[in-house]
Amino acid sequence: MISVPDFAPDLASRRGFALPAVLVVVAVVALVVLAEVSALRGLARETRAAVDQARLDTQALDLEAQVAWIVATGRPGPDAMTRPDDPGDAKLWIDGRPQAVNWAPGLEVAVQDEAGLVNLGILDRAGQAAFLREAGVKPDRVAIMLDRLDDYVDGDGLVRTDGAEAGDYARAGLAPPLNAPLDRIARLNGILGWREAIDLNAWSRLREAVVVDPTSAAVNINTAPAPALALEFGLTANQARAVIARRRERPFLSLEDLGRAVGRRMVGDSERVYGFPNGRFAVKVKSSTGRAAYHARIVLTPRDPERPFWIEERTLLVDTNHRETPARADTPFVPVASFETPDPGRPARAP
Repeated sequence: MISVPDFAPDLASRRGFALPAVLVVVAVVALVVLAEVSALRGLARETRAAVDQARLDTQALDLEAQVAWIVATGRPGPDAMTRPDDPGDAKLWIDGRPQAVNWAPGLEVAVQDEAGLVNLGILDRAGQAAFLREAGVKPDRVAIMLDRLDDYVDGDGLVRTDGAEAGDYARAGLAPPLNAPLDRIARLNGILGWREAIDLNAWSRLREAVVVDPTSAAVNINTAPAPALALEFGLTANQARAVIARRRERPFLSLEDLGRAVGRRMVGDSERVYGFPNGRFAVKVKSSTGRAAYHARIVLTPRDPERPFWIEERTLLVDTNHRETPARADTPFVPVASFETPDPGRPARAP
């Protein structure tokens, strides 16, 4: 027969081992529950992001179609966009200013006439040097990058003094030079030493002011943003702001007219028009949350009765890290242009 004193220590010992085991089980269950809750929250965030992305994609295509109609019919102007079914003409700014859309809450659209941007495809060497300096290239590297840019786009195999040709690219493990005119901004990344030469912060500010279009020589001082005015015409920041304020009252009629607005003598090319769009428009639709944005390019082709305009370079930025995905490109009756297409035709009418 077991006495109570002999049994008590054994019972206490068993209880001492059982209590921690229960706590471990409870802790494991709690961790599993927390993991499930965290997973559900993550799934909810992903679901909301997917819904937001789908909504933005749909509304952006709607906005894109309306913008294409407005610029194709020559009706861009100083009024905010109206609903597609509202009476009267829908209008919009074409100088890159973001504007709210009264029938799409939470979205804003910005349309930039590309004739107002600095066209790298037609810049002379002095203009290219100014562009490189604005991109943050150090003074002692500007001549090097100019030679590399020239070698990158020319069709011969001759190496300039500080340039680079196919052999240099092969040794660096890079794709060979383009040996053709630049057809888009992203091509600059292929130039040997480009990424190392530029300042990323300076380039991010300048990127929105430049475009590459070797088929167009149009310049529109009435739609140029401040960075483009500064780079193209050597204006200071204050002068660029004065130009923008003045043209909102009435458009400039000539480069000389712009010069008078800033107190400088500026003489334009008598054979060039400085105040008309060129039929290419960059369209940006952004959500108010800032988590998503849609970019596209509209190219007018009025000489082609079957394809009066193209929609190209569609991109959807779906998160704050600017992860890019191809946007939907199945819009009826709007074929996507290729880089082998002919000149898109005459400029659009002035606003």
